[in-house]
Amino acid sequence: MRPRRDVLGALDRVALTVLALLLVAVGVVLLTAGSGRSALPTPSQAWERAVGVVGGWNTTVVVAVAAVVAILAGLLAIRHLLPARRAVPVSQLRLPSGNGQVVPVRASAVARVFAQDVARSTSVTSADAVLVRADPPLFELTVDVPVDADLIEVRDQVAQAVTRVQQALGGPACRVRLRVRFAAGASAARVV
Repeated sequence: MRPRRDVLGALDRVALTVLALLLVAVGVVLLTAGSGRSALPTPSQAWERAVGVVGGWNTTVVVAVAAVVAILAGLLAIRHLLPARRAVPVSQLRLPSGNGQVVPVRASAVARVFAQDVARSTSVTSADAVLVRADPPLFELTVDVPVDADLIEVRDQVAQAVTRVQQALGGPACRVRLRVRFAAGASAARVV
């Protein structure tokens, strides 16, 4: 999943860079046209020139290129307009008991206790956890911290909370996807 995310990020940066350069070029053209220093063609002359250039090409090639550009533009728009997908939480954990039985445990209760354990740190403003996979347990943990928070302390607190959750669940190796959000409105200049 990581390589796909990297490719999408690179495609995203390239598309936004091309869009930014296109907007800069349009801005420069409009500024020079507005100053009267440029002899720009009228829109009808520009259209005739564009049709003359494209007219010599195979129509199928032009339509295919236009379709690819439209699809890429649509994907870019979807990527930026829709919220990021959050994994669907697991509703129940099935833990083995000592006598060979399986004990169902509400996953939201385990995640809430895990988040409360992490939130005990002095560097954490709030924490929210969701269990997104049961076997092996995978938590999505979102931690809100002030800009000047000690991230080493936050990391250590998360590691200690993971150890305690593993002990409480009977030892399965827990994994955590950690998302750190800095307090809104804080000065980025204070980040060391």
